[in-house]
Amino acid sequence: MTAAVLILLIAPVVCFKSYNRLSAEMKWTKIAHKSLAGQTEQMLPEYQRLYPQLRNNELFLYNYAAELNFSKHYEESQTIAHDCERLWADYDLQMLIADNCRQLKDYTQAERRYRKAAAMCPAKFVPLYQLAKMLDATGRSSDAVALAKQIVNKQVKIPSPNINVIQREMRQLIEREEKNDSIPQTIINNPLQNQRQGNEAAEKAASALPP
Repeated sequence: MTAAVLILLIAPVVCFKSYNRLSAEMKWTKIAHKSLAGQTEQMLPEYQRLYPQLRNNELFLYNYAAELNFSKHYEESQTIAHDCERLWADYDLQMLIADNCRQLKDYTQAERRYRKAAAMCPAKFVPLYQLAKMLDATGRSSDAVALAKQIVNKQVKIPSPNINVIQREMRQLIEREEKNDSIPQTIINNPLQNQRQGNEAAEKAASALPP
């Protein structure tokens, strides 16, 4: 008898919570579709309102963090992404966190996250590619070249146009740096000498002209 009474007392509460969660998930579906249709900025307050109800739903958290990243709210995106990480170990989430770190100029953490994503999915090219571009952009050209060589020589399991583009860009990066290395440092570091040599060349050309 006591168990039956307890069930009768608990059942309405369970049903109420289930209804609220289902209702929140239906609202999330609607705002996600609107966001995909180009209304991301307008939908962010709606995501914020749903957050207390869906804060334990890893897919909602990832979607919310991704929308914040898309709208360039990188700090807010990182906060939600870390909430998601406590529930979910996922390649796409690591890439999202890495991009937030890069945008916030936390390059050390960005590198760690790109490498973690690469370790989670060794067959993928994008994490190493994004890392190589970041290293190159932040002045670590020798590290970028080493990574570019790794990408160029990486085994392709499933050929795709995207991989072709990535490997072509990495070859161009390697060729650019090799060309830079072939220029004598005395010329690079002595602009006055460059100017003097240019003037001498111009004088020789002028003297060769007919009077």
